[in-house]
Amino acid sequence: MTRYRKFLGAELPSAVGRNEKGGLRVADGQEGHLSFGPYITLEAGDYVAGIYMRRIGSAHPANVSIDVVTDPNEIEIAHLNVPHREILDKIAGMIAVPFSLYGDAKNLQIRVFVPAGVMIEIEELVIIPMRARRWTV
Repeated sequence: MTRYRKFLGAELPSAVGRNEKGGLRVADGQEGHLSFGPYITLEAGDYVAGIYMRRIGSAHPANVSIDVVTDPNEIEIAHLNVPHREILDKIAGMIAVPFSLYGDAKNLQIRVFVPAGVMIEIEELVIIPMRARRWTV
């Protein structure tokens, strides 16, 4: 099974936002994908995509949208809407998006979409394989 993968926010492609010291990707108030990628290949299995993010400023009545897609044709594997007010503002907290692959996936992306005016920063993205656990008596 694939090993744990980690990407700094600033290492990922984006359509909006800016990069700051420490590898942070910071929203700039524009609507769009604050991050996407990393365009990796993963084998079949169960995973968790964890995005360490922090809210900047006051909460807005909007959702940050996170989805997991793969080629061909950007097939959506998982989707999560996170209310902006629920994102921590003092420290980066991990938003977890579990997903399952039933075959090898190419060009896998975890995309973070922000509506206009929603301010967050992305510290890092982690992709963690979930190994099957056996419970015995």
